[in-house]
Amino acid sequence: FVNKKPVGTFRYRMTDEGIKFERFAEERNIEALVDFAIEETESMQKPPYLYAQVQLTSFYKAFGFEPVGTKFVEAGIEHVKMIYT
Repeated sequence: FVNKKPVGTFRYRMTDEGIKFERFAEERNIEALVDFAIEETESMQKPPYLYAQVQLTSFYKAFGFEPVGTKFVEAGIEHVKMIYT
């Protein structure tokens, strides 16, 4: 929130594989939102992961996510699973 107005959101859910991050959306600072997501879920004792669009893998690597497995297509866009290490 900035001046009581929302400027970003994300969601996460617990799965058998860990904590799945989904639907990052921001108006100003996506980096701060990813940092917040990691901090928010740190005490949950399960590894965060996400399905990143292939062109964003370098972005998520900067936060400590590493690609695992093979690429796949979701909604017509190539993705790869990435796990926070």
